Formats: sequence, structure tokens, C-alpha cells
Amino acid sequence: MAIVVKRGNSIFVEGPARIEIKEGTGIVFGREVYPGDTIVVKRAKAVGIAALDRDLTVDIVSGVEPRYEIIEGSLFPDDWFHAADVISELEKPAIVAVLGDVDTGKSTLVTFLANILFKRGFKVAIVDEDVGQSDIGPPCVIGLSFMDRQIFFLEELEFYDGYFVGSITPSGLLQRSIVGVRLLLDRALEEGAEVILINTTGWVYGRGARELKTLILRVLRVNCIIAIEKSRELEHLIAPFRRSGTLRILRVTSPPRIRERDRVDRKFLRETSFEKYLRDAKEVKLKLDDVGIVYGFLGTGRPATPEELSLIEKIVGVKVEYAEISRDAVVVITAERVKVDALMVSALKLHFNCQDVRVVHYGDFKGTLVGLSSSDGRFLGLGIISQFNPKSRELTILTPVKAEDIAIIEYGCVKVSPEGKEERIFHPWSV
Repeated sequence: MAIVVKRGNSIFVEGPARIEIKEGTGIVFGREVYPGDTIVVKRAKAVGIAALDRDLTVDIVSGVEPRYEIIEGSLFPDDWFHAADVISELEKPAIVAVLGDVDTGKSTLVTFLANILFKRGFKVAIVDEDVGQSDIGPPCVIGLSFMDRQIFFLEELEFYDGYFVGSITPSGLLQRSIVGVRLLLDRALEEGAEVILINTTGWVYGRGARELKTLILRVLRVNCIIAIEKSRELEHLIAPFRRSGTLRILRVTSPPRIRERDRVDRKFLRETSFEKYLRDAKEVKLKLDDVGIVYGFLGTGRPATPEELSLIEKIVGVKVEYAEISRDAVVVITAERVKVDALMVSALKLHFNCQDVRVVHYGDFKGTLVGLSSSDGRFLGLGIISQFNPKSRELTILTPVKAEDIAIIEYGCVKVSPEGKEERIFHPWSV
């Protein structure tokens, strides 16, 4: 389907679609496009193309009825270009945090700025803090990448490094997000980045959101905050920094048309990313005695003695496959499902003089998402637990990461099937 876009106007196309530029010159997220250029837009994604010096002709191919809209004027507000100019003039390295509610165009703005600043000759790094809608790297991971070319979507960039948060939301895990963003910022600076764009989460309301944003802005020592808004809805996040003499605050407008995503769309994008990541995964076996354990109790203590196992079985009332004792916690793995009540927990705490008790069914480990790191703590990738062998204290993990490279296992709080389907979210430190 050939469509003509008048000079100065724009076309907004929702995926799935394939767009070919036939005539004229356009701009897509700060990247100019010319006849012969092709843009592939996936499901739950969208792209806006503004016609520049003359009429633009595009051809749209889609397996369904193409969904597009002609917009009068540019899809990219003038204040976006101004923001790029301001960043260009900032003292380097420039650390820029982009704030915005969900569906306001944060990723679009970050892509736009990255393309323009890269074209101007700056070494640009992007830290993607949005663990629920990751564009750089898999879900549940804060990702780092560097611009090596102009792009249409952030997901085109090569994943350089990451930090495993273990959840699709930073809620309840603020410290992990703060540490992760800081460490990846340091990596970017070590590699000589001149501009670092921080794509923050769309969580902007409530005490937790306020605290997360405030701490990130402080610990990163940002040069510039860019607040993308529809109606000044981010005032409560910006207000604490109004009088900062070293921080530039820019407010830019949300584009006139964006692709709004509901929960189904967001889950679809995560599952697509998981499926792609696990496509070439293989099962590896790792003994708990040979690896370090993070964000969990299992694998950090000693196996219970036969006498201790007998006592635990009397307390929980079912056969116990395995139990592990550490100074502050007891982990009990049962053969049958059991209702864990306050009396049971109190009895175990009293007998073992510990603070935490975890009673887990044998099958509950299956599907648990884990982060995998090297001996120096560098993120290697993701895996999902296939099973735990109590006798050998061995975890079987489905992952594309080589077993010999893995030194640290970090337990997440999401369950994922081998096909990449998101099955369940549970509380951190459940195991």
C-alpha cells in the first residue's frame, strides 16, 4: 500500500508492518531515511516518520490491514531538538536521566537523542533501567549498550553489559536498581562514553517511585534531567532539584501520537524476548558447593543432619526431601505440598534460633528465573531452573551460558517456561 505524506506532516504506523521508503526524505526517531530504506515494525511497536524537504512516499506491507495515521505537523516536537542541542553543550561526560510516565514516549525520546548525538560525533551510551519493558537485553535486567550506528529501535543495539534485578518491576527491590544503574554507568564511563542516556522506568507515582527516582538522580550525579510530560505530571519528581546549581532540568512534550500498550502487550513483548533468549539454551548442572548464591538462602548453609531432618519432619508434618541450616535461616524442601502456618514457622525459628524460615515444595524450583555471573561479578546471562537434586545438591539450569563460566547464581522472583512464557511472579528471597 503506497501512501503519500505531505511535506512537514508525519505518518504513524503500528506493527506488525514493513515500511519501505519510495520517494522523499524523512526522519525516524532522529535518523534520516531515504528511498530504498526499510523499517520493520514488530507487533506492539510503532514508528513515526516525518516528511522533511518534500512529499514522502512510503509503501506499507502487513499481514493484516495496515494500521496507520497521517498526522499534521511533525511527530517530533521542537523541544526534542532543543534538548539535543543542550546536551551537546553540556560539560562531558554528560549524564542525562530521562523521566516519564508509562506511554509518554521515553524510549522514543532516548532513541531520538541517541541518534542525533551519535551523528554529531559523540560516543553515546544508553543504560536501560526499565526492567519490565527492556529494550536493551532481556527482561528483569538493567542493560547497557553503546551506539555504533543510527537505529530505528533500541533493541537493535548490541547488549554490552547488564545487572540482574530479578523482577519485572523495581518495586520492593529499589536497592538493586540503584546499584545496577550505578555500576553500569561506571562501565560506560570506563569505556569513554561522552553522553550517557539513562532510560528510567515508567513508575513515577507513590513513595517508592519518588524514592527510587530521587536516589538514582543523586547517586548518578546527573548533569541533566529531561522530563517528558503530557501535562506537567512529573512536578513532584522534579521539585526537589529545582535549586540545584549544577543540574540542568528540561521539560519536553510527549509526542502527539504514541503506541499505548496494555498489560497484554507488555507481557507479549517480555515473552517474545524470553523466547528469543532461550532459543539456543541447553541444560547445565551446577553443584551448590561450587558456586556463590545471591538473593536466596538455598545453597548458603549446611545440609541438615539426620536428627535435624527427623525433627523438621515432625514439625512440618510431611516427608522432607532436603533441609539446609545457616546462622540466620532454615530452608525446608518437602515432598508434598504443605500449608505453612505461623505455628510451624515459630517452632522452626525457636529450635534453630534463626530469623527466616522457607518451606518450599520440591517442584516449586522449576521455572525460577536466575541471573548468572562470572567470578568477577560480571553478568553473563539468564537461566531458568529445571530441577534441584537434593542428594547431590545440584541445580539443573536451562541457559545459553556455558557451565564453566558460571561462578555466581542470583535467584529471581519470576517463573518462566522453557518456551519463554511468563508463568508467575513471587516474593523475593522465597528460596
